[in-house]
Amino acid sequence: MDSAAKNERANLIHADLHVHTTFSSDSTIQPKQLIEQLNAHTHVKAAAVTDHDTVRGLEAVCKL
Repeated sequence: MDSAAKNERANLIHADLHVHTTFSSDSTIQPKQLIEQLNAHTHVKAAAVTDHDTVRGLEAVCKL
């Protein structure tokens, strides 16, 4: 990989586009824990909260 490609890749934002919070019955992660995990992760810095049948998890994350 040449240096231009490495620089371009370094500017990418890695995201998890399918994350549930405790507002979905199939998750055990609290919204605050989600933010803490994103802050601690070395690559993934964004997430899409995709709880089932509700936006309450997203609303909770946005308030943090």
